[in-house]
Amino acid sequence: MRSVYKNKTFYYNKTFSYLLRVRGLGRKVLIKTVVLMGGYATRLRPLSITRPKPLFPILDKPILDWIVEGLKNTGIKNFIFSTKYMAHAIRKKYGDGSSLGVNIRYAHEKTPLGDAGPLRFIHKLYGLDETFMVVNGDIFGNINYEETLKFHREKGGIATMVLAKVKDPSRFGVVVLDDDRKITDFIEKPEAGKAPSKIVNAGVYVFEKEVIDMIPEGKRTKLARDLIPKLLQKADVYGYIHEGYWADIGSLPDFLQTSFDAIDYYYPEGYVSSDANISPKAEIIQPVYISGNVEVKEGASIGPYTILGEETIVEKSARVSRSVIFPSCIIDYAAKVKNTILGQDSIIGRWVTLEENVVVGDGVTIFDEVTVAPEVIIFPFKEIESNVSEVGKIII
Repeated sequence: MRSVYKNKTFYYNKTFSYLLRVRGLGRKVLIKTVVLMGGYATRLRPLSITRPKPLFPILDKPILDWIVEGLKNTGIKNFIFSTKYMAHAIRKKYGDGSSLGVNIRYAHEKTPLGDAGPLRFIHKLYGLDETFMVVNGDIFGNINYEETLKFHREKGGIATMVLAKVKDPSRFGVVVLDDDRKITDFIEKPEAGKAPSKIVNAGVYVFEKEVIDMIPEGKRTKLARDLIPKLLQKADVYGYIHEGYWADIGSLPDFLQTSFDAIDYYYPEGYVSSDANISPKAEIIQPVYISGNVEVKEGASIGPYTILGEETIVEKSARVSRSVIFPSCIIDYAAKVKNTILGQDSIIGRWVTLEENVVVGDGVTIFDEVTVAPEVIIFPFKEIESNVSEVGKIII
């Protein structure tokens, strides 16, 4: 039903779980949002061994913070976190959500249910009895959730998928739309060069309550493989095309590039915390993101495209570029770090060289004068005392 009251327009329908106000009324969205975060993030190892994917930091802030804050800015405050892997870490950080000004409840899977199966489980716990939203816990972007909900209301389908445009659609679920933005075909991860479009599933959905009836109880069920094809056969599903920035953080290169993109988007001139201690004789090549309580000593060179996490120390004459350094690391005298991800509490010794695309897990120590070959992956809490010369070696 569309109503006009004192020149202000709003939409309301009792079969929908939200009151979406637009053009001057302010925002109040009564809708449950499920955030999916049960996956093991194997492609993000070794960093995902010590943290779940939603807690990976983008510019000092976990991915999950960015998601919740984006939805909260729309007026959405009721969240259900669907967890499994390292659920304790999620619950410990977020609790009931009061620190973020939202309400959070939890649904913990005892056995893996895929990414659609948990919705049936959550319905039994909390009742997904009206329109609800589902968001993957590993996406980063500036999605306009308010416009998404408005689009869903206007189209009146059983579901709306948020879509993004990408250069290589072979890694994603690819969508074909008609002129009314109704989805006519959905192909999950087509062969390279054979995708019918470059418009892909962005991992955000608006569902009507009837969707729950199409999910088998207690069975591992996937959204893209099982549920979406079933919905397309039985009802109208629409696609809202997001024209802004979007990234799926599914792999280590994705995480690194997304971190660089975030600098470009939020701090194109770079950012240095007022609490950082930067020597006037250090070289800072913008754009960079330098967190609080970081020390950069005389003669060190930082940047471009480098994130230094809180309480990191970069000693004299060290060079760090195009890298993400997690909090509380030490990069010692004359060390060279390029195109690297360095896990929390790691120590890089004097004169160490990390070649490109090295990934170092949390709590690793690399001793003085060691050289690590390109694409080496070092699992957490290792001590590296001699050169690693084999390209792509995995040290477990």
